[in-house]
Amino acid sequence: MIFAYWHDTDHSPLRSFISHWQAYFPEFRVIGDYEVEPLINKYFPEFLEKYRAISLPACRANLARMLMLYEVGGLYVDCHCGIVDPVRIQALLDSATESTFTLFDKDLADGRPADQLWPLYSILVCRAGCPIVLDIAAAAIRNLSEHWRREASEDFSPYNIWEMCGTGLVADVILDRAAQPARPRSYPGWQIRLLPETHAAPIRRYMFYSYRRPGMHWSERQDRERLYRRHSDVAPSQRHAPHAVTGGRLQAAPLLD
Repeated sequence: MIFAYWHDTDHSPLRSFISHWQAYFPEFRVIGDYEVEPLINKYFPEFLEKYRAISLPACRANLARMLMLYEVGGLYVDCHCGIVDPVRIQALLDSATESTFTLFDKDLADGRPADQLWPLYSILVCRAGCPIVLDIAAAAIRNLSEHWRREASEDFSPYNIWEMCGTGLVADVILDRAAQPARPRSYPGWQIRLLPETHAAPIRRYMFYSYRRPGMHWSERQDRERLYRRHSDVAPSQRHAPHAVTGGRLQAAPLLD
């Protein structure tokens, strides 16, 4: 499975992105909360109400990708990612049958320190049942649940998505920082593989960014908005029971007409 996550049932802002990926990989699809909520309910049922109240789509996307990878495996890409080499992408997808969790290490040209690993959250590959991605999801939910408790007693409590459930958290979970230099942690029966993000990488970030609007990036919104909407602000349609998972497989949602 090759997939991305989008917070809205309207995929028109992603039209060129979806067409681009489906031209090479017809099975590519965009998932949404329709598919994610059953997984929240399955693995972290106590968090379902909180998930529905999250106001920043980037936060929901961080959980969605990990839970879907754990459930069905495959290749996840952010909605701004584009194809450079489809043959090598297929090789990446084929590696999802192995006991390997694959990420990219941020390009040195992008400004990261040369002596540090910087795992990216934009492109992820693993097979179903990878315990590493479930550990990341569980750590994120612990952080997000703690912030839920803070917002229950404060009008606005500062937070950082990058640290709570984003790239910073991923690095904390998968890297052994006690080693010098830091290296991927050891997981019994599993390997964490960091591929270099260079100009020759098969997938390139930020090729599709037309959906982005000024002032609406998560890094901007988190400075002025609560992470969770108050219960009275959550639409009644979001308070229903989660959709069922039929026959152990998630039901495909339509993409574009």
